[in-house]
Amino acid sequence: MAYFMTWSNFNEGNFDEPYMVTAKRGHEMVNQFIDFYNAPQSAFAKELPDFGKLSVKAVPAEAEYGYISAPSSMERILAPLQVRAKAAGTFKDARFTLTKKDGTVAATFPAVKKGEGVYAGWLSDEALASVGRTVGAVNLVLDGKTADSVQVLFNMPAPAPDPALSERRENGEAGLDFHYTINKGGYAGVIKSLKGVNWSDYNAIQFWITPDGKGQKLIIQTNSNGEDFEVDLTELAKKTEPQLVKLPFSLFKGKNGGVFDKSAVQHFAIYCNTIGDAPVDSHIYFDDIQAVK
Repeated sequence: MAYFMTWSNFNEGNFDEPYMVTAKRGHEMVNQFIDFYNAPQSAFAKELPDFGKLSVKAVPAEAEYGYISAPSSMERILAPLQVRAKAAGTFKDARFTLTKKDGTVAATFPAVKKGEGVYAGWLSDEALASVGRTVGAVNLVLDGKTADSVQVLFNMPAPAPDPALSERRENGEAGLDFHYTINKGGYAGVIKSLKGVNWSDYNAIQFWITPDGKGQKLIIQTNSNGEDFEVDLTELAKKTEPQLVKLPFSLFKGKNGGVFDKSAVQHFAIYCNTIGDAPVDSHIYFDDIQAVK
């Protein structure tokens, strides 16, 4: 049974799909949602058949499968730890590998069976030293084939706390590589939670941006007291040269007409929507995103 969430469900007060605000004005994705609803390829509850009457053909189960349960995605690995996984099937050899950003294998160690379908291995000091300081991955390998991979941060301590900080570059690399692949009417985004951050002493958001010139709809968003406030940078997304952008808080417009409260910021987000019919595969680089006076 497939399930497709068409919007968000942050809490019980949120809609799970784009919605109408008034009779003539809807959520920014409502037109695409209507197109999706009317598309012959989509099926909603009232269109589903009686599954009890369906004729199905049994197929063999996967010979083997597995997934990593620890560490978590994008976890900072700064010291030795136990890597854990669940796996099942007919495989004869199970092991973990550590790969660098370019995909090269830096370390390998056995995945030892600890119980029914439970495997574990020790990520040692030597393995950490071998992989170095990089964004890489921990992989579960069964009989030479990668069954699961979790992206992590090897030997990269968190920067010192900064209440104005959203994302900074590290070692000269882009602070945020916003890479998205979306189809017609599609949408992609990245959100950084800032709950508890107080920007009362600041007046703007500033960052370096390097667009790729594909000119899709680009939205910068903050959320204050539960309301989203946005600035449209679509014209800027048509360019390709790096540039420093400073967005005073006064430019951010509330979706419900509210007033932006600097002391109650909840998140910072970047969103991109397709314009036109062609699918888009794009990179937009953001550096040194921060609140400034």
